[in-house]
Amino acid sequence: MSIFAERVAAALEAEAPALTERWQTQARAVAPRAGARRASDVIPSDVAKETIGALVCALRRSPRCQDDVLRAGWGFGSREHARGTSLHHMVKEIDLLEAMVLYAAERIAARDVGASSSGVDVMGAARRLHRTFAAMRLAATKGFTHALVEVLRGRYRTLRHDLRNPIGTIRSAIALMDDESLPADIRFGERYRAMVTRNAASLETMITAALGDAQAHGPALTLQDVSLAELARTVRRDLRDD
Repeated sequence: MSIFAERVAAALEAEAPALTERWQTQARAVAPRAGARRASDVIPSDVAKETIGALVCALRRSPRCQDDVLRAGWGFGSREHARGTSLHHMVKEIDLLEAMVLYAAERIAARDVGASSSGVDVMGAARRLHRTFAAMRLAATKGFTHALVEVLRGRYRTLRHDLRNPIGTIRSAIALMDDESLPADIRFGERYRAMVTRNAASLETMITAALGDAQAHGPALTLQDVSLAELARTVRRDLRDD
């Protein structure tokens, strides 16, 4: 490991609490949400700490680092899904952390290059950070989508059960209407017709409510309403460098 990479790792380790706080504060600016700020809008401190710790480990090239990075990414993605963050907002939050870490490395490079570090050392550390964030981003996406799939499986499992009940009732009513051992006035009476009609209406209601276009993506994958003030702050941040 180069001296520069160790200095960046040490700086991140020392700045971890402050970096966590800045990440939590600025995440809303890059991923705005509608309505008043809530506790669930803040990236949990333990998640932020684990993520930054994995980055420090990766810079130091410890043998376990790759696993730590992937675990941190997967955990971040699954937790983001659990707190109702959309997928594109989660990716922007990781991009924000990457920008913060690279900025910290840039400050160290401005001081060290030409003294104790070379441009090669700086580029090597930057490349390692880039690879680490790429792996973390992929793991986070997989963790997020895995959590999403589990939610969808549960939803469709419940929906299948709810749909089978009226279908079973309709089948039973039709079977009784076809049963020639019963008197004709019972077989073709209003009771069985009402059962079929009532359960058919129930099926139509469930299909409309549970299988409509709005249910195809849910909050995890859809665009979200945001206030004009939040949007303006986000655009201002994106244009700041320019």
